[in-house]
Amino acid sequence: MRGGIQEGTNVFTGASLALDKKTYAIAKEVYKSKVSVYPELKWIPKIDKREVPGGVTPCKPDSGVFQYKGVYICAFEAKYQGARGNAIERWYKNATIMRIMNPKVSYITFACGPGAYGVIRNTLKAMHTEGLGGENDYYPGKNSLFLSEECFDDKSVFNIIERVLTHEIENFDNNYTAPSTPPR
Repeated sequence: MRGGIQEGTNVFTGASLALDKKTYAIAKEVYKSKVSVYPELKWIPKIDKREVPGGVTPCKPDSGVFQYKGVYICAFEAKYQGARGNAIERWYKNATIMRIMNPKVSYITFACGPGAYGVIRNTLKAMHTEGLGGENDYYPGKNSLFLSEECFDDKSVFNIIERVLTHEIENFDNNYTAPSTPPR
């Protein structure tokens, strides 16, 4: 038996695809509700590989990336995990690229399914809870993990994305001040 995605199967289950589509559409909806208030806000569904350091691969968190005043401020990922499997292991690529592009980016993951509190929590624990005290809360400038076995309703996803985005924009000047000129 070979590893990876087996012949005749697909990486997307119905629940996984539904979660991806839901969070993508809601992120886009939040963007549309905020861009008139914050005209320097951009929502980017996919960062082209030419913009990624090294240019080897694009970066496409499931729900896109928000940029404000030319800085990537937050990205949203959606992962569905059954009781078994390794779907969550692909999380690291996008999260690592975003962290390279902006070490202060807030990287938010919505994780649901029967494996949310097992496989996902165990796989991502070191990247989300070390020194932070847990999951299901937003940690500005860090990785935040929201878990649910059942999955998230639209209102919850909208509220979390809007809360994160608003916080990032309102605190932008404090978090991303221009570096001072080094002494000569």
